[in-house]
Amino acid sequence: MRKLGPFELGPRIGRGGMASVYLARDWRKGASHPVVALKVMREELASDRSYVAMFLDESRILARLDHPNLITVIEAGVGKLDDPSAQSQGSTSDLDGGLVQGAKPAEEYRYIAMELLLGRTLADLWDLLAEQKKRMPLRVAASIVARVAHGMQHAHDLLGDDGQSYELVHRDVNPSNVFLTANGRVKLIDFGLARAKDTERAATQGMVTGKVTYLAPEQLSTRTADRRTDIYQLGITLWEMVTGARLFLRDSNLESIAAVKRGDIPRPEQLNPKVPPDLSRIVLRALAHDPDRRFTSMGGLARALDRWVEAQGLIVEDEEIVDLFDQVFPGERTRLESWYRDVTSPRVAAAPADRTIAPPAAVGGIGGLSEPPPSVPLAAQLALGGAASPELDLAAPKTRRSRWAWWKKR
Repeated sequence: MRKLGPFELGPRIGRGGMASVYLARDWRKGASHPVVALKVMREELASDRSYVAMFLDESRILARLDHPNLITVIEAGVGKLDDPSAQSQGSTSDLDGGLVQGAKPAEEYRYIAMELLLGRTLADLWDLLAEQKKRMPLRVAASIVARVAHGMQHAHDLLGDDGQSYELVHRDVNPSNVFLTANGRVKLIDFGLARAKDTERAATQGMVTGKVTYLAPEQLSTRTADRRTDIYQLGITLWEMVTGARLFLRDSNLESIAAVKRGDIPRPEQLNPKVPPDLSRIVLRALAHDPDRRFTSMGGLARALDRWVEAQGLIVEDEEIVDLFDQVFPGERTRLESWYRDVTSPRVAAAPADRTIAPPAAVGGIGGLSEPPPSVPLAAQLALGGAASPELDLAAPKTRRSRWAWWKKR
């Protein structure tokens, strides 16, 4: 059985441009997560300082975070591949997209062990609702965004070793990085583009990072991105959840960038008359073009949304999110549980290293992607290392089969 550090490797469950993700078991006594998603940096990138910096920064940041609405990292490290079969063959270079291309047992590989999450992204949910010409209930939309805001407040409050603010900015808050588990939990994932003090990318000012249609105006100017940038990006998500429309999506990325710069934002009630004025004011304040006019903290946005939800007479429990999940993805929870049983069975654990065991994926428009479907029921699958490059990619989508699929592909 292959091992990397303390983890026994099972089948590959996801693959991206920077890393592969494996189902792995931690047999150590008292392990908090016996089964994890193990993200392993690809060997051919190990000599690229920029990619190594991105991987290390993400692991350092995630290791410091501990909040129910943020992805949990169990540990990160460097380990040698212990693979008896590979030793007998000399290498695993014959495995197309296995652990790493050209992997050698004696070499060391960087990894991040993360909790295994079963569910869908908020982008998946929005996409299917849009296809059905439906909108998410306003209370549920507000509650989901509030939970993300609470998680981000924890991240923004993070202190460094010197007791000073870590100055963390996510810079990539959007629906594909918000994960809804099948049991109703909400998790913000993928800190691959995050910037913080004392990290390798702390000085990456002037670079445009993040999804084009979820950029804040200051990310396209000489102003420095700060926590208010994350507030604006989450405000875009909230606007889209309550209106059922895309705020800055245009026919090309250049047109989307121009729309972000102009900052012309319709009032939510213009697209959805059911949005009340008090909720509309919250949305528009988060989307103020001038950062000084936005909420001063994620906590402020979270509290405003929590108060609005409570004013409706009934708070949103996890069970209500589960009900919505079941309505939009009928039978999905059963399929996810079956998939999990399959991939954790002794028979599958011994599968060849080049075999990707695809989880259930039934959302329209994503089946044709050459990369693993973004709807993989793993937060780790959606955190495969951030964008392939920190620079802005202006390539137009090659397909419009889905409103989300083309830009979710890394």
